[in-house]
Order: sequence, then C-alpha cells, then structure tokens
Amino acid sequence: MSKKMRLLLAQADDLTGEAVGHLIPRLLEKGAANVQVIASITKKNRPGQVILVDMRPERLAAVLSVLLAETGISGYYILDGHHFSLEVSFAPKILRITLGDASWTRDFVVKYVGPKEHPFAIKVEHDFLQIVQKDLEMRGGTCSLKQLRALIESQLWLVDTPEILLSFPSATPLPAVAGRASIRLG
Repeated sequence: MSKKMRLLLAQADDLTGEAVGHLIPRLLEKGAANVQVIASITKKNRPGQVILVDMRPERLAAVLSVLLAETGISGYYILDGHHFSLEVSFAPKILRITLGDASWTRDFVVKYVGPKEHPFAIKVEHDFLQIVQKDLEMRGGTCSLKQLRALIESQLWLVDTPEILLSFPSATPLPAVAGRASIRLG
C-alpha cells in the first residue's frame, strides 16, 4: 500500500534536550505522522540534531508553524514522496501465566506484518509486556521485558493458537528467568 506523504528535514545545533522533548509531542498534535530526532555533529564539531517529520501534505503549514516557533531554525528541506507499507493485521490472544502455584490470564492483541499465513514479523505491544512484568513482580517473580518479548513472540511464531502458555517454576525472584521458563504449546 502506498500513500502520498511529505518529509520535512531540519537541522539544529542549539536545541536543548528539554526543547526537543517539548517539540516532538507538539508536532504530533499538529498532524505529524511520525517525528524522529537524530543526534549529529555539525560544522565546528558542535553537537546537533537532524529532525525528520513525516506528514500528509496538507499538514505542512501547521507542522511548520510549530517547528519554526519552537526551534527558530532558518531553513529546512521538504521532500515529497510515497510511504509504502505492508499489510498489517491484528489478532486477539490470551496469555496464560503460571508462576509457581499462581495462575492468571491476560488478553492481548498480536500484530502481524505481512500476510498472516506467512508474516514477515509478529509483534507484541510494549505496553502489554510492561503489564505482564508488573503482574510477575507483584507475585514475587521477575523477568525482563526483553525476555518476556522473546518468550511470547517465539511461541507466536511456532503455533497459531488462541491461548499462549507461559510457565515459571516458582515465585522466587530469578535473575535469568528466560532460561528457566518453560513454554507449553497448544
């Protein structure tokens, strides 16, 4: 799928981290589809930022008004192009977690990038992983977000079932839970 988009590129060498942090949500409020700020080294070895703002063409005036007011930059690039994206679908799932003698479930949504039958990527939302991590910690367990992502997404790649099972041997805090967690399929 393709849609016509504009990419605004601006360079700055005098913005504080606080100013950049304030700028990003303001640009999104004005219609930017995405904002990225990349650290750079400018002339005279000054630290700087490259600001990339992706937007629909009709949002340019609103986005520029914020960018210019908040940064004071005096020049920028505007690139017209097409944004290409793959098919994306979502499927509801249930995660059943067992930690020692405790067991509970959490509903979540899986994102499939590409055809669902043969996806290029399968993703679980970061916010959901944080909820599961807090559930584990409240019950005396521990598991990093990175480990949780690997455990859950690996099951999603192996079997397409409505329920994913994640089992930890005990509620004792474990430094490397991923090596001790068992994954039951089906």
